[in-house]
Amino acid sequence: MRRYLLPFCILASVVLFVAAACGGDSGPDAPDATPTPDARIVTSDDGKLTLAIPLGAVSDDQEITITTVPLAELPDPLPNVRGAGTGYKLEPDGLEFSEPVLVTLELDRNELEPEEEGAVTAYALITQSTGGGLEVLPEHLLQWTLGEEAVTISAQLTHFSWITRTKGSLTVSLEKLPREHPLGSTFTAEGRVGNGDSTGQAMLEGVRAEFLAFGAVSTSGETNIDIDLEQLVPPGAAFGRTKSYECGDTPGLGAYSLRGEATSIVETEEGPIRTDLSVIVDGVIDCVAEGAPPPSPEPTSTPVSSAPTSPPTATPPASSSASMQISCEHTDPGVSSELIVRISGLEPGQDVDGEVFGGGLEGGADSFEGAAGGDGTAEFRLTITDFGEYDVSVASPALSETYTVTGDCPG
Repeated sequence: MRRYLLPFCILASVVLFVAAACGGDSGPDAPDATPTPDARIVTSDDGKLTLAIPLGAVSDDQEITITTVPLAELPDPLPNVRGAGTGYKLEPDGLEFSEPVLVTLELDRNELEPEEEGAVTAYALITQSTGGGLEVLPEHLLQWTLGEEAVTISAQLTHFSWITRTKGSLTVSLEKLPREHPLGSTFTAEGRVGNGDSTGQAMLEGVRAEFLAFGAVSTSGETNIDIDLEQLVPPGAAFGRTKSYECGDTPGLGAYSLRGEATSIVETEEGPIRTDLSVIVDGVIDCVAEGAPPPSPEPTSTPVSSAPTSPPTATPPASSSASMQISCEHTDPGVSSELIVRISGLEPGQDVDGEVFGGGLEGGADSFEGAAGGDGTAEFRLTITDFGEYDVSVASPALSETYTVTGDCPG
Protein backbone atom coordinates (compact mmCIF):
# COMPACT_ATOMS: atom_id res chain seq x y z
CA MET A 1 0.00 0.00 0.00
CA ARG A 2 1.27 3.45 -0.84
CA ARG A 3 0.94 6.16 1.77
CA TYR A 4 -0.04 9.66 0.78
CA LEU A 5 -0.09 12.79 2.91
CA LEU A 6 -2.50 15.25 1.38
CA PRO A 7 -1.13 18.84 1.29
CA PHE A 8 -4.38 20.37 2.48
CA CYS A 9 -4.82 24.12 2.50
CA ILE A 10 -6.49 25.56 5.60
CA LEU A 11 -8.21 28.26 3.58
CA ALA A 12 -9.89 25.61 1.46
CA SER A 13 -11.73 24.41 4.56
CA VAL A 14 -13.43 27.75 5.14
CA VAL A 15 -15.05 28.25 1.78
CA LEU A 16 -18.36 27.77 3.55
CA PHE A 17 -17.92 30.97 5.51
CA VAL A 18 -16.41 33.35 2.96
CA ALA A 19 -18.53 35.62 0.78
CA ALA A 20 -15.50 37.23 -0.89
CA ALA A 21 -11.76 37.61 -0.35
CA CYS A 22 -9.51 40.59 0.20
CA GLY A 23 -6.49 39.07 -1.54
CA GLY A 24 -3.61 36.78 -0.59
CA ASP A 25 -2.64 33.27 -1.58
CA SER A 26 -5.43 30.76 -1.15
CA GLY A 27 -3.10 27.77 -1.32
CA PRO A 28 -2.84 24.79 -3.65
CA ASP A 29 -6.13 23.10 -2.79
CA ALA A 30 -8.35 26.17 -2.38
CA PRO A 31 -10.38 27.64 -5.26
CA ASP A 32 -8.19 29.97 -7.30
CA ALA A 33 -10.83 32.71 -7.47
CA THR A 34 -10.08 35.20 -4.72
CA PRO A 35 -12.23 38.32 -5.22
CA THR A 36 -11.04 41.61 -3.73
CA PRO A 37 -12.95 43.76 -1.23
CA ASP A 38 -14.34 45.58 -4.28
CA ALA A 39 -15.77 42.32 -5.59
CA ARG A 40 -19.31 42.53 -6.86
CA ILE A 41 -21.64 40.24 -4.91
CA VAL A 42 -24.73 39.01 -6.77
CA THR A 43 -27.30 36.74 -5.10
CA SER A 44 -30.15 34.73 -6.61
CA ASP A 45 -33.76 35.69 -5.93
CA ASP A 46 -34.07 32.79 -3.44
CA GLY A 47 -30.87 33.81 -1.61
CA LYS A 48 -29.12 30.45 -2.06
CA LEU A 49 -26.75 31.02 -4.99
CA THR A 50 -24.09 33.73 -4.68
CA LEU A 51 -21.49 35.04 -7.11
CA ALA A 52 -18.39 36.94 -5.99
CA ILE A 53 -17.13 38.66 -9.15
CA PRO A 54 -13.54 39.97 -9.00
CA LEU A 55 -12.89 43.61 -9.80
CA GLY A 56 -12.32 44.01 -13.54
CA ALA A 57 -13.66 40.57 -14.48
CA VAL A 58 -16.60 42.27 -16.19
CA SER A 59 -17.76 45.82 -16.80
CA ASP A 60 -18.97 47.55 -13.63
CA ASP A 61 -22.21 48.64 -15.30
CA GLN A 62 -23.01 45.16 -16.66
CA GLU A 63 -26.48 44.15 -15.43
CA ILE A 64 -26.51 40.66 -13.91
CA THR A 65 -29.48 38.62 -12.67
CA ILE A 66 -29.84 35.13 -11.18
CA THR A 67 -33.34 33.65 -11.43
CA THR A 68 -34.51 30.50 -9.64
CA VAL A 69 -35.84 27.88 -12.05
CA PRO A 70 -37.77 24.69 -11.07
CA LEU A 71 -36.06 21.43 -12.04
CA ALA A 72 -38.71 20.57 -14.64
CA GLU A 73 -38.14 23.88 -16.46
CA LEU A 74 -34.39 23.51 -16.88
CA PRO A 75 -33.22 22.84 -20.46
CA ASP A 76 -32.13 19.34 -21.44
CA PRO A 77 -30.02 17.56 -20.40
CA LEU A 78 -29.72 19.33 -17.02
CA PRO A 79 -32.91 17.87 -15.45
CA ASN A 80 -31.63 14.36 -16.13
CA VAL A 81 -28.29 14.50 -14.31
CA ARG A 82 -28.04 12.54 -11.09
CA GLY A 83 -29.05 14.54 -8.02
CA ALA A 84 -30.20 17.60 -9.96
CA GLY A 85 -32.55 20.00 -8.20
CA THR A 86 -33.73 23.56 -8.44
CA GLY A 87 -31.63 25.40 -11.00
CA TYR A 88 -30.70 28.95 -11.84
CA LYS A 89 -30.68 31.05 -14.97
CA LEU A 90 -27.68 33.37 -15.07
CA GLU A 91 -28.19 36.34 -17.34
CA PRO A 92 -27.24 37.71 -19.71
CA ASP A 93 -26.73 34.30 -21.25
CA GLY A 94 -23.24 33.80 -22.67
CA LEU A 95 -21.65 36.55 -20.57
CA GLU A 96 -17.93 35.80 -20.16
CA PHE A 97 -15.54 36.89 -17.41
CA SER A 98 -11.86 37.67 -17.75
CA GLU A 99 -11.20 36.02 -14.35
CA PRO A 100 -12.87 33.05 -12.64
CA VAL A 101 -15.88 33.91 -10.48
CA LEU A 102 -16.45 32.18 -7.14
CA VAL A 103 -19.95 30.67 -7.09
CA THR A 104 -21.43 29.30 -3.86
CA LEU A 105 -24.66 27.31 -3.42
CA GLU A 106 -26.04 26.76 0.08
CA LEU A 107 -28.59 23.98 0.53
CA ASP A 108 -30.31 22.21 3.42
CA ARG A 109 -29.59 18.53 3.87
CA ASN A 110 -33.28 17.79 3.41
CA GLU A 111 -32.97 19.13 -0.15
CA LEU A 112 -30.43 16.41 -0.96
CA GLU A 113 -30.78 12.65 -1.18
CA PRO A 114 -30.95 11.01 2.28
CA GLU A 115 -27.64 10.07 3.91
CA GLU A 116 -26.58 8.07 6.93
CA GLU A 117 -25.93 10.09 10.07
CA GLY A 118 -22.53 11.76 9.93
CA ALA A 119 -22.12 11.14 6.19
CA VAL A 120 -22.33 13.37 3.15
CA THR A 121 -21.76 12.62 -0.53
CA ALA A 122 -20.00 14.96 -2.93
CA TYR A 123 -22.08 17.27 -5.09
CA ALA A 124 -20.75 19.46 -7.88
CA LEU A 125 -22.18 22.42 -9.77
CA ILE A 126 -22.96 21.76 -13.42
CA THR A 127 -23.82 24.06 -16.31
CA GLN A 128 -24.17 24.08 -20.06
CA SER A 129 -21.05 24.38 -22.15
CA THR A 130 -20.92 26.89 -24.97
CA GLY A 131 -21.89 24.06 -27.30
CA GLY A 132 -25.00 23.13 -25.31
CA GLY A 133 -23.52 20.07 -23.58
CA LEU A 134 -22.82 19.49 -19.90
CA GLU A 135 -19.93 21.11 -18.09
CA VAL A 136 -18.93 20.44 -14.48
CA LEU A 137 -17.56 23.61 -12.93
CA PRO A 138 -13.92 23.28 -11.79
CA GLU A 139 -12.39 23.69 -8.33
CA HIS A 140 -15.54 22.65 -6.51
CA LEU A 141 -15.75 21.76 -2.83
CA LEU A 142 -18.60 20.56 -0.62
CA GLN A 143 -18.42 21.36 3.09
CA TRP A 144 -20.68 20.33 5.94
CA THR A 145 -20.48 20.69 9.73
CA LEU A 146 -21.83 17.78 11.78
CA GLY A 147 -25.24 18.55 13.24
CA GLU A 148 -25.86 21.49 10.90
CA GLU A 149 -28.56 21.61 8.22
CA ALA A 150 -26.60 23.81 5.80
CA VAL A 151 -24.44 22.18 3.14
CA THR A 152 -22.35 24.44 0.92
CA ILE A 153 -21.03 23.72 -2.57
CA SER A 154 -18.52 26.12 -4.11
CA ALA A 155 -16.81 26.21 -7.50
CA GLN A 156 -15.59 28.55 -10.24
CA LEU A 157 -17.29 29.72 -13.41
CA THR A 158 -16.12 31.78 -16.37
CA HIS A 159 -19.30 32.23 -18.41
CA PHE A 160 -23.05 32.47 -17.89
CA SER A 161 -25.62 29.82 -18.68
CA TRP A 162 -28.01 27.67 -16.67
CA ILE A 163 -26.71 26.01 -13.52
CA THR A 164 -27.78 23.23 -11.16
CA ARG A 165 -26.14 20.59 -9.00
CA THR A 166 -25.20 16.99 -9.66
CA LYS A 167 -24.43 14.22 -7.21
CA GLY A 168 -21.03 12.56 -7.28
CA SER A 169 -19.91 9.24 -5.84
CA LEU A 170 -17.37 10.17 -3.14
CA THR A 171 -18.84 9.78 0.36
CA VAL A 172 -17.15 11.11 3.51
CA SER A 173 -18.39 10.29 7.02
CA LEU A 174 -17.17 11.40 10.44
CA GLU A 175 -18.31 10.30 13.88
CA LYS A 176 -20.26 13.01 15.72
CA LEU A 177 -18.86 13.50 19.22
CA PRO A 178 -20.24 15.34 22.27
CA ARG A 179 -19.41 19.01 21.99
CA GLU A 180 -17.74 19.46 25.42
CA HIS A 181 -14.47 17.77 26.45
CA PRO A 182 -12.34 18.51 29.54
CA LEU A 183 -8.96 20.19 29.19
CA GLY A 184 -6.20 17.65 28.69
CA SER A 185 -8.60 14.89 27.68
CA THR A 186 -8.13 12.62 24.69
CA PHE A 187 -10.99 11.54 22.47
CA THR A 188 -11.30 9.53 19.27
CA ALA A 189 -13.42 9.81 16.15
CA GLU A 190 -13.94 7.33 13.34
CA GLY A 191 -13.85 8.57 9.75
CA ARG A 192 -14.51 6.84 6.43
CA VAL A 193 -14.24 7.64 2.74
CA GLY A 194 -15.60 5.52 -0.05
CA ASN A 195 -17.62 5.10 -3.22
CA GLY A 196 -21.26 5.75 -2.39
CA ASP A 197 -22.55 5.43 -5.95
CA SER A 198 -25.89 3.62 -5.90
CA THR A 199 -26.13 3.27 -9.69
CA GLY A 200 -23.15 0.93 -9.98
CA GLN A 201 -21.71 3.07 -12.79
CA ALA A 202 -19.01 5.17 -11.14
CA MET A 203 -15.50 4.10 -10.20
CA LEU A 204 -13.21 6.21 -8.03
CA GLU A 205 -9.48 6.62 -8.52
CA GLY A 206 -6.87 8.52 -6.55
CA VAL A 207 -8.93 8.30 -3.35
CA ARG A 208 -7.20 10.08 -0.49
CA ALA A 209 -8.23 11.45 2.90
CA GLU A 210 -6.72 13.15 5.91
CA PHE A 211 -7.83 13.99 9.44
CA LEU A 212 -7.28 17.60 10.51
CA ALA A 213 -7.46 19.42 13.85
CA PHE A 214 -7.92 23.14 14.46
CA GLY A 215 -8.15 25.65 17.28
CA ALA A 216 -8.06 24.23 20.81
CA VAL A 217 -8.04 20.66 19.42
CA SER A 218 -4.81 18.96 18.33
CA THR A 219 -3.69 15.66 16.88
CA SER A 220 -0.34 14.05 16.18
CA GLY A 221 1.20 11.20 14.26
CA GLU A 222 -0.08 9.77 11.00
CA THR A 223 -3.25 11.59 9.95
CA ASN A 224 -4.08 10.17 6.52
CA ILE A 225 -6.22 7.13 5.77
CA ASP A 226 -3.94 4.57 4.11
CA ILE A 227 -5.21 4.06 0.55
CA ASP A 228 -3.43 2.95 -2.62
CA LEU A 229 -3.79 5.88 -5.01
CA GLU A 230 -3.64 3.55 -8.02
CA GLN A 231 -6.54 1.42 -6.80
CA LEU A 232 -9.86 1.71 -8.64
CA VAL A 233 -12.56 1.80 -5.97
CA PRO A 234 -15.90 0.24 -7.01
CA PRO A 235 -19.34 1.25 -5.67
CA GLY A 236 -19.83 0.20 -2.06
CA ALA A 237 -16.15 0.03 -1.18
CA ALA A 238 -14.88 2.22 1.67
CA PHE A 239 -11.80 2.86 3.79
CA GLY A 240 -11.74 4.02 7.39
CA ARG A 241 -9.80 4.41 10.59
CA THR A 242 -10.09 5.92 14.05
CA LYS A 243 -8.09 9.02 14.92
CA SER A 244 -7.20 10.35 18.39
CA TYR A 245 -7.52 14.03 19.28
CA GLU A 246 -6.70 16.01 22.40
CA CYS A 247 -7.89 19.16 24.14
CA GLY A 248 -4.96 21.27 25.27
CA ASP A 249 -4.58 23.11 28.57
CA THR A 250 -6.36 26.31 27.46
CA PRO A 251 -10.15 26.52 27.17
CA GLY A 252 -11.55 27.34 23.77
CA LEU A 253 -13.25 26.17 20.61
CA GLY A 254 -11.71 23.71 18.22
CA ALA A 255 -12.61 21.39 15.39
CA TYR A 256 -11.81 17.89 14.18
CA SER A 257 -12.23 17.34 10.45
CA LEU A 258 -11.93 14.80 7.66
CA ARG A 259 -11.31 15.82 4.08
CA GLY A 260 -11.60 13.39 1.20
CA GLU A 261 -10.72 13.74 -2.47
CA ALA A 262 -11.05 11.45 -5.49
CA THR A 263 -11.66 11.40 -9.22
CA SER A 264 -14.93 9.86 -10.39
CA ILE A 265 -14.92 7.90 -13.66
CA VAL A 266 -18.19 7.12 -15.43
CA GLU A 267 -18.11 5.22 -18.72
CA THR A 268 -20.46 6.51 -21.45
CA GLU A 269 -20.94 5.86 -25.16
CA GLU A 270 -18.92 9.00 -25.84
CA GLY A 271 -16.11 7.82 -23.56
CA PRO A 272 -15.24 8.16 -19.87
CA ILE A 273 -16.34 11.24 -17.92
CA ARG A 274 -13.85 12.18 -15.24
CA THR A 275 -14.79 14.53 -12.38
CA ASP A 276 -12.58 15.61 -9.48
CA LEU A 277 -14.49 15.54 -6.17
CA SER A 278 -13.68 17.14 -2.81
CA VAL A 279 -15.56 16.98 0.53
CA ILE A 280 -14.83 18.33 4.02
CA VAL A 281 -16.77 17.29 7.14
CA ASP A 282 -16.14 19.22 10.38
CA GLY A 283 -17.06 18.60 14.02
CA VAL A 284 -17.02 21.38 16.65
CA ILE A 285 -15.48 20.84 20.11
CA ASP A 286 -15.49 23.01 23.25
CA CYS A 287 -12.43 22.33 25.40
CA VAL A 288 -13.57 23.35 28.89
CA ALA A 289 -12.12 23.42 32.39
CA GLU A 290 -13.74 21.15 34.96
CA GLY A 291 -16.50 23.04 36.75
CA ALA A 292 -16.44 25.83 34.15
CA PRO A 293 -19.64 27.81 33.47
CA PRO A 294 -21.75 26.81 30.44
CA PRO A 295 -20.07 27.70 27.12
CA SER A 296 -21.16 30.66 25.06
CA PRO A 297 -23.58 30.00 22.14
CA GLU A 298 -22.21 27.91 19.31
CA PRO A 299 -20.72 30.00 16.49
CA THR A 300 -22.22 29.94 13.00
CA SER A 301 -18.90 28.93 11.45
CA THR A 302 -16.38 26.27 12.28
CA PRO A 303 -13.02 27.28 13.80
CA VAL A 304 -10.37 26.59 11.21
CA SER A 305 -6.91 26.64 12.71
CA SER A 306 -4.97 26.77 15.91
CA ALA A 307 -4.13 30.21 17.26
CA PRO A 308 -2.48 31.28 20.50
CA THR A 309 -4.97 31.90 23.24
CA SER A 310 -4.28 33.58 26.56
CA PRO A 311 -4.78 31.75 29.86
CA PRO A 312 -7.79 33.04 31.78
CA THR A 313 -6.85 35.84 34.15
CA ALA A 314 -8.52 36.90 37.35
CA THR A 315 -10.82 39.78 36.53
CA PRO A 316 -13.24 41.93 38.49
CA PRO A 317 -16.91 41.03 38.07
CA ALA A 318 -18.30 42.42 34.86
CA SER A 319 -20.80 45.20 35.09
CA SER A 320 -24.32 44.10 34.20
CA SER A 321 -24.21 46.72 31.47
CA ALA A 322 -21.16 45.23 29.71
CA SER A 323 -21.75 45.02 25.97
CA MET A 324 -19.81 44.38 22.78
CA GLN A 325 -19.98 46.30 19.52
CA ILE A 326 -18.24 45.07 16.37
CA SER A 327 -17.48 47.06 13.25
CA CYS A 328 -14.96 47.03 10.40
CA GLU A 329 -12.76 49.39 8.43
CA HIS A 330 -11.16 48.84 5.03
CA THR A 331 -7.65 50.09 5.86
CA ASP A 332 -5.96 48.85 2.68
CA PRO A 333 -8.65 48.21 0.01
CA GLY A 334 -7.88 45.16 -2.05
CA VAL A 335 -5.45 43.80 0.54
CA SER A 336 -6.70 43.95 4.11
CA SER A 337 -9.25 45.37 6.52
CA GLU A 338 -9.63 45.66 10.28
CA LEU A 339 -12.24 44.00 12.46
CA ILE A 340 -12.89 46.38 15.37
CA VAL A 341 -14.11 44.88 18.66
CA ARG A 342 -15.24 47.44 21.26
CA ILE A 343 -16.36 46.35 24.74
CA SER A 344 -17.97 48.93 26.99
CA GLY A 345 -19.60 48.99 30.44
CA LEU A 346 -16.53 47.49 32.15
CA GLU A 347 -14.82 48.41 35.39
CA PRO A 348 -11.81 50.73 34.82
CA GLY A 349 -8.70 48.54 34.47
CA GLN A 350 -10.73 45.33 34.08
CA ASP A 351 -8.87 42.65 32.11
CA VAL A 352 -10.45 41.37 28.90
CA ASP A 353 -9.46 38.38 26.75
CA GLY A 354 -11.20 36.81 23.81
CA GLU A 355 -10.96 34.92 20.53
CA VAL A 356 -12.05 35.50 16.94
CA PHE A 357 -12.67 32.80 14.33
CA GLY A 358 -13.06 33.55 10.62
CA GLY A 359 -11.62 32.79 7.20
CA GLY A 360 -9.75 36.08 6.87
CA LEU A 361 -7.50 35.63 9.90
CA GLU A 362 -4.04 34.12 9.57
CA GLY A 363 -4.55 30.45 10.34
CA GLY A 364 -8.30 31.06 10.65
CA ALA A 365 -8.27 32.30 14.24
CA ASP A 366 -6.75 34.93 16.50
CA SER A 367 -6.89 36.04 20.13
CA PHE A 368 -6.81 39.39 21.88
CA GLU A 369 -6.31 40.65 25.43
CA GLY A 370 -6.06 43.96 27.22
CA ALA A 371 -7.61 46.11 29.92
CA ALA A 372 -10.42 48.64 30.03
CA GLY A 373 -9.48 52.30 30.16
CA GLY A 374 -10.67 54.83 32.69
CA ASP A 375 -13.97 55.13 30.84
CA GLY A 376 -14.64 51.39 31.20
CA THR A 377 -14.06 50.70 27.50
CA ALA A 378 -11.61 48.33 25.76
CA GLU A 379 -11.04 48.30 22.01
CA PHE A 380 -9.20 45.74 19.87
CA ARG A 381 -8.36 45.77 16.16
CA LEU A 382 -7.60 42.59 14.22
CA THR A 383 -6.32 42.53 10.64
CA ILE A 384 -8.44 40.41 8.27
CA THR A 385 -8.09 39.53 4.58
CA ASP A 386 -11.49 38.04 3.72
CA PHE A 387 -15.08 39.15 3.70
CA GLY A 388 -17.48 36.80 5.51
CA GLU A 389 -18.63 35.87 9.00
CA TYR A 390 -16.46 36.36 12.10
CA ASP A 391 -17.32 34.80 15.46
CA VAL A 392 -16.12 36.87 18.42
CA SER A 393 -16.20 35.43 21.94
CA VAL A 394 -14.98 37.05 25.17
CA ALA A 395 -14.18 34.87 28.19
CA SER A 396 -14.57 37.60 30.79
CA PRO A 397 -17.04 39.20 30.69
CA ALA A 398 -18.89 36.38 28.91
CA LEU A 399 -19.92 37.88 25.57
CA SER A 400 -20.24 36.47 22.06
CA GLU A 401 -21.43 37.75 18.72
CA THR A 402 -21.21 36.99 15.01
CA TYR A 403 -20.41 39.85 12.62
CA THR A 404 -20.42 39.81 8.80
CA VAL A 405 -17.86 41.88 6.92
CA THR A 406 -19.02 43.02 3.48
CA GLY A 407 -17.77 45.43 0.85
CA ASP A 408 -19.29 48.30 2.80
CA CYS A 409 -18.01 48.99 6.31
CA PRO A 410 -19.60 49.03 8.74
CA GLY A 411 -21.20 45.84 7.43
